[in-house]
Amino acid sequence: MKRWARLAVGTILAAAGVLLALFFGLLYFVADCGAGCAARGEHAPVFALVGAGAGLVAAGVTLGRGWRVALAWGLVVGGAIALATSAWGALTQGDGGWTWASAAGGLIASVVGFWTRSARRAADPK
Repeated sequence: MKRWARLAVGTILAAAGVLLALFFGLLYFVADCGAGCAARGEHAPVFALVGAGAGLVAAGVTLGRGWRVALAWGLVVGGAIALATSAWGALTQGDGGWTWASAAGGLIASVVGFWTRSARRAADPK
């Protein structure tokens, strides 16, 4: 892929990620969700989608270094943000149910991203 194309696609990914994270982050603060809603874990999709937005931003920023690097960083950052926001919701707000599944998904994405980065580094013959 040519450099200008990577720059254009990376910019689009980063902008889409910012918009996705901002939209669902603001939705969390605007939504009317009582104690029963939180106990069922109905915030979990919001936490996961904020993480996905952050992952798109990281992938867009690092796309110039190659798609494998962008994929790895997108998984690491997106998974870490999903894990952190889900854990925050579960531990401080009393969210339950699917919130723990969102946290587990964030953890799995981060581990796969770190594994992808380490496998790529081991394959580089520097």
